[in-house]
Amino acid sequence: MVFVTSGYNNVNSPAAPGDGIGYLYVLEAMTGKILYKISTGEGTAADPSGLNHISAWSANPLRDNTTERIYGGDLLGNVWRFDVNDSMNDAGREATLIATAVDASDVGQPITTRPELAEVGGEAYVYVGTGRYLGPTDLASTQTNSIWALRDTLGTTTLTDLRTNLRKMVITTHGSGTAAFRTNGCTANCSSADGWFVDLPDTGERINIDMKLQLGTLVVASNVPESNACNVGGFAWLNYFNNKGGDAIKNSADQAVGRRLVGAGGSESLAVGLNIVRLPSGKTVVIATTSAAQQLTVEAPFDVAPPTGKRVSWREIVQ
Repeated sequence: MVFVTSGYNNVNSPAAPGDGIGYLYVLEAMTGKILYKISTGEGTAADPSGLNHISAWSANPLRDNTTERIYGGDLLGNVWRFDVNDSMNDAGREATLIATAVDASDVGQPITTRPELAEVGGEAYVYVGTGRYLGPTDLASTQTNSIWALRDTLGTTTLTDLRTNLRKMVITTHGSGTAAFRTNGCTANCSSADGWFVDLPDTGERINIDMKLQLGTLVVASNVPESNACNVGGFAWLNYFNNKGGDAIKNSADQAVGRRLVGAGGSESLAVGLNIVRLPSGKTVVIATTSAAQQLTVEAPFDVAPPTGKRVSWREIVQ
């Protein structure tokens, strides 16, 4: 099977009709035939949902990589779970609203990147970052964007009043320019079991490339583009949080949760790609690709040591 969404431009046009509602399509891989589609019920032609990037959940991918459910976000700030196997809750394949990401003014925050998924303490968590950078008109946006960690109970209940009920982490910026770094701390609901969130403090800061979660560290590149389309450039932050509570990683220098992404000669540009790799030496690093066509290797902190090789079986060789 192949899973695709209705995407950003699901609206009426001369080429094709569209109603603006978010859909997940399940296709037959060989022929492309639509086996079925699941509607979110959200969005209109005038205000399309823009359901976009998705992630698949598999409980034990090393043994059985069967997709059990799909998660995705939309431009309205909604985070969805799709029951693609008709194995959850009510009969039928349905979309369940987990939560809606909103800013302090209760305005939905657009999600344009793939959710990250993890199991924490035996429960499912969904991580999303907000922010939009799809065209020149997005540059002028000064809406505050956020990183959200949401516990999915796998039921039909939607998490509400996120800013009141989730663990609130607040970032403090130290220094300035390329030497600046960030720390954070919990200021409210510090014992919440439903998840955590943190607002990005810079004006115009947004998350428009996929986050990465490895070894207990959620790595997030956030961009601050120039607000004028005629001015090329901007700068980026590389942020890293303990995925369980949003705190700093234990071995992070200065207890930092973010530093400016700086290239050759102290140059700065936007981040356009992010990967985490383990070097032959055993060290785990982040490789960030920038809009200046540089690939920067950054030693971000990781909360869990990478696994080491060990014997899994043996047999006697008889000569």
